[in-house]
Amino acid sequence: MKVIIPVAGGGTRLKPHTLSTPKQMLKIAGVEMLDYVINSTMKLNPDEVIFIVGHHKEQIMNHIKENFSQIPYSFVEQKVRNGDGSAVLLGLESIQEDVDDELFVLFGDTLIDFDIIEMVKRARGRSGSVACQRVENPTQYGVVELNSENKVVGIEEKPDNPKSDLAIIGAYYFHSFKQVKTMLQKHQDEKITVKGEYRIAQVISELALSKDDELEVYEVDKWFDCGRVSVLLEANSYFLEKMSKHDVSIKHGEDCIIIPPCYISKGAKVSKSVIGPYVSIEEGCVVESSVISNSIISKRTQIENMHLHFSLISHDARIIGTPKKVNIGEKCEVEFK
Repeated sequence: MKVIIPVAGGGTRLKPHTLSTPKQMLKIAGVEMLDYVINSTMKLNPDEVIFIVGHHKEQIMNHIKENFSQIPYSFVEQKVRNGDGSAVLLGLESIQEDVDDELFVLFGDTLIDFDIIEMVKRARGRSGSVACQRVENPTQYGVVELNSENKVVGIEEKPDNPKSDLAIIGAYYFHSFKQVKTMLQKHQDEKITVKGEYRIAQVISELALSKDDELEVYEVDKWFDCGRVSVLLEANSYFLEKMSKHDVSIKHGEDCIIIPPCYISKGAKVSKSVIGPYVSIEEGCVVESSVISNSIISKRTQIENMHLHFSLISHDARIIGTPKKVNIGEKCEVEFK
């Protein structure tokens, strides 16, 4: 099994938080977003994991080298951001083996609570599988079209009149990486794009239309497309609840109230405050005389006399005052008088 994890994106919708940090390195419930993705793929016991890097690539590469030295990884840089299909093709071109193998593609900013092993098992004997989740607004997504036997027969990209509510969410299994490579290479040679980009969904669409191939749909219950602050906070709440993280060993006195679930680093200092529910506070933070809920506070941030709700604060910030909701980048200083 080969695994490709594209992590080259710039995280435009998450600025200012991604100005100096890759979005895949933002923490959710005290864990880097990318770590959730890597840990999922490790269940497949892959013989090679290929990371497609780009924006702030050194941070991602160093993190993997320091924390995942046990896995057989490699890095390929995507210098031109012209689509996830192009990213996957770069990864496939780096494979030195002549023997064909299975392929799993999982986007580095996509958090999915699913049984990845079951997804692969169910697709064995078919050309592949695409993970989907039912959504209330399918016109905003790429969705699959199914036949009466629940097999994929087509793909629609943000359709006005969707034929299903099953959105494609960024996790794909393929029986043959060589087949995928051939198809993606053809797209580039013939400049077949979707809105100017080469997309892995084009491969899914072609396989669905082929008489010789059959695709499985694997429906998941929970998926987070972590490209917006609101989704990051939603994911933070979900994984805190799921992991029941409540670290009571933090440095605080009797004048603190911690409402679980929360993650508070042992390296944080909290005093005279009410924290929770659904709050993550990273190492080096100092929180005093504040009330915080449904928020992520990044490392080495100082907060004093604040009421924060549904807020995301980047690292090395200093905030003093009494607002209720903020979205602040790193190394900022804000005082409300």
